[in-house]
Amino acid sequence: MAGKIIQEEKMILQREMNQHWRSLGNRADSLKELSCLVSRATTEHSPWGLTEEGLTGLQCMIKKKRHFITEMMANARHCYLQVLTAAEGAQMINSQDTSDDYSDND
Repeated sequence: MAGKIIQEEKMILQREMNQHWRSLGNRADSLKELSCLVSRATTEHSPWGLTEEGLTGLQCMIKKKRHFITEMMANARHCYLQVLTAAEGAQMINSQDTSDDYSDND
């Protein structure tokens, strides 16, 4: 019973990690697209009515956000790998301690 609960919790955790990763990726992609739009914009054809200085400032802010998202993704990846590695190590230890009735179906 405990093994089944652990497996369910692991699946939930993996789904949530995947959802978070996709969310960060979507934000990074959106910022990349926005950066491309801003870099193509000129003061005469700016859809936002910004001056050249305004477009430069907007591009700077977008780059800063992209950098922040990239750092968040790197940190999330590091944490996720630690969690998954620790879970696999704990699973190996627990599987040695449990009876033969328990089988791990990853």
